[in-house]
Amino acid sequence: MSHPALCELLNVEDQKIFKYLGSHDVEDNKDVKSGYSITFNFNPNPYFQNTKLTKTFTFLEEGTTKITATPIKWKEGKGLPNGLDHDKNGNKRVVLILGCLNFYFQFFSTLIL
Repeated sequence: MSHPALCELLNVEDQKIFKYLGSHDVEDNKDVKSGYSITFNFNPNPYFQNTKLTKTFTFLEEGTTKITATPIKWKEGKGLPNGLDHDKNGNKRVVLILGCLNFYFQFFSTLIL
């Protein structure tokens, strides 16, 4: 990734995966105030089987946001096993879904905020 801001958000493995990103789309719900979806369209790749990954944000009346996402169908040995990632020195670290996302593809977890 050539943009410095993106490089800070993505680890080395994320950057390898994003080389297979063909395009992305943002679509508002029919009632724009109720939410939107972001779809990432991937070319065939050695990391996962999906060609589309979608994250949907739905704004609920009680002021919460429901976030749903396409489950990633990781190819064998390519996913984030047991919620662990490795830092730049090769040390294992636990990745938290809420908080700093050290693994971009955790973005495709389902949450209610």
